[in-house]
Amino acid sequence: MGFSIDFSKLRKRLNDMDKKASEAIIDKALEAGAEVLIDSLKKNINNLATDTGELRDSIGVTKKYGSGLERKLRIAPKTSKKEVHDRAYYTNYGTRHIAGRHWKQKSIDETRDEINRRIKEVVEEEIFKVW
Repeated sequence: MGFSIDFSKLRKRLNDMDKKASEAIIDKALEAGAEVLIDSLKKNINNLATDTGELRDSIGVTKKYGSGLERKLRIAPKTSKKEVHDRAYYTNYGTRHIAGRHWKQKSIDETRDEINRRIKEVVEEEIFKVW
């Protein structure tokens, strides 16, 4: 699942700010964008087929990593159950017998503009709070 945002326009402003403040802004912006994507992923999982709801309910931010403008987060099932991870993989990519539904990319494509808008809003709000 790939989605990237170019934070280069903010690089100068954020470099001038306190490091902790800029990382907090980036985290808050990423979380706002992730919220939009997670909602879409859950909606598209619901549309797949009859499910226990376990996959849908487990989708969330599982890891934050990197620093500064290279900060990233991972959205995946937040469970240790292999069956749930397998279901996510096979419903998305398919098998040699079942066509993939590509619900991850569909969610990204549907929400790309909304994610960018939410991230931009949060960054603007937070930067104006600091200044």
